[in-house]
Amino acid sequence: MCICCGCDCFNISAAGNQQKPAGICDFFLAIFLPPVAVYNRTGSCGSEVWLNLLLTVAGVIPRSIHAVITLQN
Repeated sequence: MCICCGCDCFNISAAGNQQKPAGICDFFLAIFLPPVAVYNRTGSCGSEVWLNLLLTVAGVIPRSIHAVITLQN
């Protein structure tokens, strides 16, 4: 359970491709810890997480934009 709003946004389930909608905690993570937000959304350490880590090295703006786009998909 999430500390900030009480939702289950940190609960990663492996129930096929069915994903829960992004909550407010996911968007806070996308701004402050984008690789963690992308990992929570995808559920694995795949190419999207590695891309976000590279964007983290590039700067704050690119990593946050990528994380928000990933959360909205």
